[in-house]
Amino acid sequence: STDKSSIQRIFYKEHMALVLNIIKNNILKEGSTHKNIKVLDVACAQGNCSITLAEMGCTVFATDLNMNFLTYANIKDDKNLVEFICCNGFSMPFKESSFDLIILGELLEHVAYPENLIDDTNRFIKKNGHLLITTPNGNNLLNKLPNLSDISNRETLISKQFGPDAKDHLFLLTKEECFGILKPLNFTIVNAQFGKTIFINTFTKLIFKYIPDNYMLAFENFIANLPLIGCKISQGQYILAKKR
Repeated sequence: STDKSSIQRIFYKEHMALVLNIIKNNILKEGSTHKNIKVLDVACAQGNCSITLAEMGCTVFATDLNMNFLTYANIKDDKNLVEFICCNGFSMPFKESSFDLIILGELLEHVAYPENLIDDTNRFIKKNGHLLITTPNGNNLLNKLPNLSDISNRETLISKQFGPDAKDHLFLLTKEECFGILKPLNFTIVNAQFGKTIFINTFTKLIFKYIPDNYMLAFENFIANLPLIGCKISQGQYILAKKR
């Protein structure tokens, strides 16, 4: 939406800023052309992050199950900087140890066994490479879905994963559950933060209409990462892990 007060627009701006800042601050070297940084964006949707990283100089591959998304992404990628591939996250056509960074963006909550997806994805990451996960925050006070650990039989979820147009969340994951998956798979947590707080809502969105984006994002980042409170009021979480 072009409406400056749109909640979706605010969350989109915040999401992109968080993802790009994490990548810039931890992976991309200042002044580098980034051509040697090979990135895979899994479940890239309409390719906004993929195209942005490619415009920054990275070599980018992007996958999604939704061919309509990829068709639209290809149109936006008018310089043909990204190689878009339609495939399942469990059957990706890449060589092992190919990527410096793999992004699993808003995907784990759609998969019955996210630990299997991360384990499978792990083989495509180079040693000392990185995995960036973005997923809704299971500790959010407004969360009405079960957390991953609340589900006793996930076999029943397999038929529902990657639901219609990938809109169905099977469950949400807490930060602790994400860490519990990553650490046994030989990952070290590099960065973990929250974003998209409950303070952006239908009542406050008109206020943000008059606040410059950089101030709004700074405010969101501050309150989202307050000790003890941030994890309860944030709707999104961002975790960067390094493969040992």
